[in-house]
Amino acid sequence: MSAPKLTAEVIAELRKLEQEATSGPWRNEGKGLQVRKADASMMNICDIRGWGYLTGKGHFALGLDDEEARVVQNANAELIAALRNAAPSLLDAAEERDRLRDECERLREALAEIASTYPRGTSANRVAREALAKGDGDG
Repeated sequence: MSAPKLTAEVIAELRKLEQEATSGPWRNEGKGLQVRKADASMMNICDIRGWGYLTGKGHFALGLDDEEARVVQNANAELIAALRNAAPSLLDAAEERDRLRDECERLREALAEIASTYPRGTSANRVAREALAKGDGDG
């Protein structure tokens, strides 16, 4: 399963989920066994499961030793807490990326109009063409 592209619709859905979920910050508690709210309530957000899958010897089990399994569970708990805590900033950055992408497109259109309007050899034409080439990765 591939990750969805961060379209405006996906960002809006993630923003909605982020706002409806228990507010952050969250932290890893219990040596990778629980993720809790990082305040006085210490509300339990989730338990990290999968010990049998990690340490088992069955058909689809990984057969890790206890220390390796603890490392995996701790990493999962750290990731859950870290992504929750970073979610507002990550979504802000994705929205800013889209705003800047839109602004670049408007500037590209303005430069193309300048390049086609001003005669070749004029400073405006030269600067507009150089900027367009640089924006296309040619300069």
